[in-house]
Amino acid sequence: MKSQANIQWFPGHMTKTRREFQKTLPTVDIVIELRDARIPEASKNPLIDSLLKDKPRIICLTRKDLADPEETKKWLDHYGSKNNVVALNALQAKDAKKLLSLSKRIVKTPDRAFFEHKIMIVGIPNIGKSTLINTLMGKKRTKVQNKPGVTKQTSWIPLETGIVLLDTPGILWPKFEDQKSAKLLAATGAIKDTHFEEDDIALFVIEFLMKNYPDKLKERYKLKQLPSSAIDCIYEIGKRRGCLVKGGEVDEYKVYDILLNEFKNGIIGNFTLETV
Repeated sequence: MKSQANIQWFPGHMTKTRREFQKTLPTVDIVIELRDARIPEASKNPLIDSLLKDKPRIICLTRKDLADPEETKKWLDHYGSKNNVVALNALQAKDAKKLLSLSKRIVKTPDRAFFEHKIMIVGIPNIGKSTLINTLMGKKRTKVQNKPGVTKQTSWIPLETGIVLLDTPGILWPKFEDQKSAKLLAATGAIKDTHFEEDDIALFVIEFLMKNYPDKLKERYKLKQLPSSAIDCIYEIGKRRGCLVKGGEVDEYKVYDILLNEFKNGIIGNFTLETV
C-alpha cells in the first residue's frame, strides 16, 4: 500500500479563471454559488467570499439526490432562509427553474424589454454547473462529464427573454490547508484521481461508511458482518466481488476503483459526509 500523501491541485487554467472572475463580476447582477450537498462546507471555495464582497448571491446545494435527506434539512436550517440557500437536483427542471425565480426576486429585475438579468454560475470543479445550465436550457448545450475540469473557459448563455447565464470553469483554492477537506473533495469527485492516492481515499471512505452507515455497506457488498479494520473490509469486498489475481489474492486497487465509483454515484446509498 502506498504511503499517504497530501492532496494539492491548482491547474494553470484556474489562475486564468480567477482573473476572469474578478474582471467579469461587476457586469453581473447576482451570483449562484454551487456547493455539494454531501459536503456543504468542504465544497465552499474560500476565495469566493473575498471576491464577491456585497454582490447578491444564492447558495445552491447541488446533488441533494445523492445526499442524506435528513442531513440536508439540517444544513438548510443551519444556513437559514435569510442567506438565500436552496437545495436541488440539477437534473430536475422544476428545481432548477426555482433558482431563476428566486434570483429575480432578490435582484428585483426591472420590467423593461431591453433589460438583461445576468447571472454568474460559480463553484468548485465537477459540482454540476454545466448540468444545471443544460437543465435550464432544456437541451444539452454545455459539455457534461462526471469528472472535474471539463469546462475550461467562461461563456455567456442566453436563456428565456431577459436572462443570461455566465458559465465559469470550476476553481479550487491554491493550497489545501485542511487535508480532511481535501479528502472529502476527492471522495466526491471534485479532484482528478491523478492528484491523489486512490488507496488513501478509498480507505477514508470505508472508514466513514463503517462508522456512519454500516448497514448500507453490508447490504451493498453482501457482508454478514463488518471486519474490525478498513483494510480487512476491502479484502472482504474483494472476495465477494471476485476481484482476485493469481493465487486467489485480492486485487486491492480494483476494489478501490469499484468502491469510489459506486460511492460517488450514489450506488451504495445517499450519504452526507459533513454534519452540522
